[in-house]
Order: sequence, then C-alpha cells, then structure tokens
Amino acid sequence: MRASIKAIAFAAALCPSIAAAQVYLPPNVGLPPQSVIGNALPQAGDAVAVSFAQIKAALNVPALTNCPASQWVRSLAAGGIVTCSRPALTDISGFGTNVTAFLATPISANLAAAVTDETGTGSLVFATSPTLVTPNLGTPSTLILTNATGLPFTGITGLGTGVATALGLAANTAGGIVTSPPSISNVSGLGTGVGTALGVNVGTAGAFVVNGGALGTPASGVGSNLTALNATNISTGTLPAARTNGHLNGEPSTGNAAAGEVGEIVTSTVAIGSAVALTTGTPTNITSISLTAGDWDVSGAIGFIPGVTTNVTQFIASASATSATFDTAPGRFFSFNLAPYVPGAAQQNYAVPVSRFSLSGTTTVFLVAQSAFTVSTMGGFGNIRARRVR
Repeated sequence: MRASIKAIAFAAALCPSIAAAQVYLPPNVGLPPQSVIGNALPQAGDAVAVSFAQIKAALNVPALTNCPASQWVRSLAAGGIVTCSRPALTDISGFGTNVTAFLATPISANLAAAVTDETGTGSLVFATSPTLVTPNLGTPSTLILTNATGLPFTGITGLGTGVATALGLAANTAGGIVTSPPSISNVSGLGTGVGTALGVNVGTAGAFVVNGGALGTPASGVGSNLTALNATNISTGTLPAARTNGHLNGEPSTGNAAAGEVGEIVTSTVAIGSAVALTTGTPTNITSISLTAGDWDVSGAIGFIPGVTTNVTQFIASASATSATFDTAPGRFFSFNLAPYVPGAAQQNYAVPVSRFSLSGTTTVFLVAQSAFTVSTMGGFGNIRARRVR
C-alpha cells in the first residue's frame, strides 16, 4: 500500500495542476509517524481524506526538473529521478552517407563527400569574386570578357579564311600582318620620277598636286580662268597690268569702294544751319575725318556767314592733321585779305586746295577756319573730303 501512496505522490509531482485534489486512504493504511494531515492524526480503521499535496510533502517527493534549452531530452534515472541530456549526432539515425561528418565538420571536402550529384572538385564557389580553376562554363546565356586574358584566336568563330592564322604570327613576318608600309623605292614598275614624287609631302616642290593642295612655286603658268584671287596671300612680286601698262578697269556701275580699297571716300559736312561760331583771329575746327593708313587726297570747301554789320578784313582755311592749327605747307591752305569790308550778311565761299596725306597709321584730319572781323559776329560751315588713291 505504501508503494501505491508513492505512485500517487509521484503523479502529483508530475502534474501540479491536480495537487489540490483529494484522495481517500482506506482503513488500516498508515502514514509516516512524523506526518500530520490537516489537524487530525490518522485513526486506525477510519478512512482519512488527504490531498496529493499533503502526500507529496509527507513522502518528500522530489520537485519537477526543468531542462535547459541546450539539453532538450528528458529521461528517468534510478529511483524515478528526471534527468536532462543532449543527444550526440551519432545517437540520431536516418542521416545520409557522410552527412553526419559534414554536420560535425562543415568543410567543402565533407560536403562533396555527402553530395552524390556534384560536378567538378575543389572548394565551394559563391557569387561574389570567386576564383575558378580550369572551369568548363559550357554555353553561358551571357558573358562579358572585359578583363579576359589569353583568349586564343582558334576559339573565335566568324573570321575569314587564314585570318586567325595570320593573327597568330608575328607582325611583318611571312604570313603575318604587315604593320610597316613598304618603301616606295622597293616598288617596281613606276614611271620615271613617280616614286620620288610620291615620297614628297603634298604642297611642297616636286610633289603631286591634289584637289585643295598648294601649288608651291610653279616655274610658269597662265591664270586665264583664275577666280577670287586673294591679294593678301601674295607676299612678293607685283601684279601685271590688267590690260596694258597704265590702264586698269574701273568700276562698271554705281557704288562705293569698300574700306581699304582704292577709291574709298571719307567725308564730313557741317550745314549752314549748324555753322560754328568764330572768334576773330582765332583758328577754329569746323569739322574733321578719321583716315586709316594709306595714300589720300584731301580737299574741302569752307563758307563764312558774317552778321549784317560785321566788318571783315581776312578769311583763312586749311586741311590740317593738328587740331585748331593751320597747315601752312604749300597747297594745304588758302588766305584772303581785304580792306575793311561789310558784306551785309552775305555768305562767303572758298575752296580748300587738294593736298596729299600719306599716312602710316590712323590719323584725324581737321577742316580749320579763321576770320578777322569787328563790330558783329562770324560763323563757319563747310565740308572736308578724302579719297584713297592707292
């Protein structure tokens, strides 16, 4: 009967949820003398109601063992004690051949021994930067050979007959590709002087003349059909007369010569209504023109407008390269002196002589006028004109 009590107590230990339940002991079943159940001692021949918890406490049943995660197998040891353990790989059955060895030591060789349908030998290969030794890639769907080396020409298809062979030979050897052109002197069958001419750069003496090439310095030639001759590219020599010496064709229609051309005209005019006020005996600029370097003929016309009561004794005008200063060189000015005279507001007109100005750089030429008068006022107007003669 005590064995039955131990079994009941052990069940209570394994199932704490029923520890509060009660069980009735039959008559004449004694408990250990030190145990007191409730507040009464057991009486011989009487049934006593006790709980599983009271029986467990009376019999010193061991507590339920909680196993750690690393020891996940529970077993009963001698005396009904629960123990925890972790099984070894060798305790587990059902693995394939050599799988246990790979699980214990996960290296490439053990995995290859466990796998039965592999191809090739060596270590595992992963996607990023693997190093392959003599792989056979078969026919890949895509392949980029940016850094490929040692590609044999025999593996390239689509080359013409003999091309792969020629590419495999050293340059400039029999059957190989020629990288250095042969010398003209080694080419036979050329006409006299052809080889020499071919060896001379186009545009130099002795070379062939090609479309767009330079003529060099021809010994003779007739330019009957030459067009658009650019005189700025003629560095030496002189142009022959267009027809005969001293006779050049003139402009056949109206228009003006362009700046820098022979016949170019530069003028400046001050109208009578804008006459410049003069001070007696003082040279004054009436107007001016700017002439570029070249050979020019300069002339002008000057007009004086006195007041109604103005008394005049002198009129002077000049073309001058100096502002407000007469150029008294012969042919560059005129001067008219007279006895005191009152024109009565009648304008006085005079011509400024034509004179040559040979200029090495851009120069301003002034029309300068002066009058000597008294009593009233004097104004000056007019025109200055220059033509490029050569």
